Amino acid sequence: MTGCTDDSTGYFGTAGRYVLKLGEDMFGTGKQGIVGGDLPTEPQGNEEGLIFYNYDVKEVDKAPKDEKTAYNLDGPENSGIVVPAAPAVTLQPAQPGSAVESGTKIVLTSGHCLTGNADYEFVEDQLYFKAAANFIYWITGSTPGDSGKVKLKQSRFYKSDTVMGDLCKKAGQEIKSGDGEDEIYKKIAVTLARYGFVKNNKLVEESNGVYLKASVGSFLSGTINKDRRIKFYKKYSKKLDGFVQVMNEARKENTKLWSGWGNKYCYRDSSSKVDTSVVPSNRNTWAGGDAGIFFKAKATAGGSASVGGTSIPEYELNYLITTSLAKKLAKEGYTVIKSKQSKNTQQLQNGTEYSNKNISLFAAEKQAVLHIVVHCDSAGNSKGGHLIVPSKDVSGVAEDSKKAAEAFKDKAGSGVLRSRNKINVTDGYTTTNFAEVPTILMECFNMDSNDECNKFLEAKDGKVTLKEKAFWGSDRFNAVLAAIEAVDK
Repeated sequence: MTGCTDDSTGYFGTAGRYVLKLGEDMFGTGKQGIVGGDLPTEPQGNEEGLIFYNYDVKEVDKAPKDEKTAYNLDGPENSGIVVPAAPAVTLQPAQPGSAVESGTKIVLTSGHCLTGNADYEFVEDQLYFKAAANFIYWITGSTPGDSGKVKLKQSRFYKSDTVMGDLCKKAGQEIKSGDGEDEIYKKIAVTLARYGFVKNNKLVEESNGVYLKASVGSFLSGTINKDRRIKFYKKYSKKLDGFVQVMNEARKENTKLWSGWGNKYCYRDSSSKVDTSVVPSNRNTWAGGDAGIFFKAKATAGGSASVGGTSIPEYELNYLITTSLAKKLAKEGYTVIKSKQSKNTQQLQNGTEYSNKNISLFAAEKQAVLHIVVHCDSAGNSKGGHLIVPSKDVSGVAEDSKKAAEAFKDKAGSGVLRSRNKINVTDGYTTTNFAEVPTILMECFNMDSNDECNKFLEAKDGKVTLKEKAFWGSDRFNAVLAAIEAVDK
């Protein structure tokens, strides 16, 4: 078996070299391993699992004689090994190295990924409601009345080459030239229900038309409060995620769903402006003013830093820092879970794709005390880092995130953080908007500053490495510990 090195003796005693160490503190040492990543002490597997110390171990004959009986040598691969007659030795746990409570989990994410991901995802959970309200208004040409009913108007989508026709086709409900009005309405109802825009596919026929019940209810009856938007997210988000997947496909194919709706209403980037001409004039009551900004790219590759004529992409630099921090926190007794297992991976440890939304969901899945997302900044001539925390307390973690950031700031020494705006409280980042555990985005230093790059980085054999002593010093790492302690209840 592999994964245990000589330095494992500090965790498990001499016998610890011959067992496989994973993330759990099976021996009560107070020491936690690092789960995920490619550190020297990391095991082959990436799952947190139990350790069976009398598992068949082929090379157990290399262990001291008085330890051999602690292992089961019955396996065929161990034939020829003589079992000593001495009684089994009980493995004594080493003394804990800190007062950290066993099982305290910290999730570390290195920001950005190798190629990025240009597909779109929602910027925040409350926007699911706003996007659904926007789409149901636009696609039907009517706003839900007090009962939440929307009237279907055949003239808007009876052809297959319309936005609705494109969406129906994606849902397996293709509108064909020979379809009658009733058949078209049925296909539209099934499609809109599948993607969460209406409550169900039940058509309501009245004297003046055919109606469906909008999932958003009557969104023009007044300002839609946060609780209602969050309730909608919990109920319909999976269906609307399916719609976003279809829209991303339409974007690549440049079909009507994208060119007719998505390209106009769902995003903004450096080369495009949002068209809100079809949005109802009193949209401020339901869409927060700018109805068009619903999505951002799932991930980008980030910037780059350079030292001694050698450059390093930010995603790789962030991974170097994350790996270094993981080692230091593990030595303090924390269970450290790296969401990315290697610098070039496009997936998280749980198999989901790397995205700014998914890293927050991953941290919540692992029940982290604190989620630290490592970034480096590109900020002109400024020096020093800064912290980013959520402003919207959607999941009840904004206050604790700010508390952790304040603790970091108070402990950080001169030069760790920039002189002004040390903490940025914002709703502009997908990661913090979807945070379900206390979360800090840690912009470590300015990659545009030659002084900072020379201070913290060095080039060796064509590769950029981190000057760990200069980078962490005594202040930056202590600031990280202070942030954790501030929320470790």
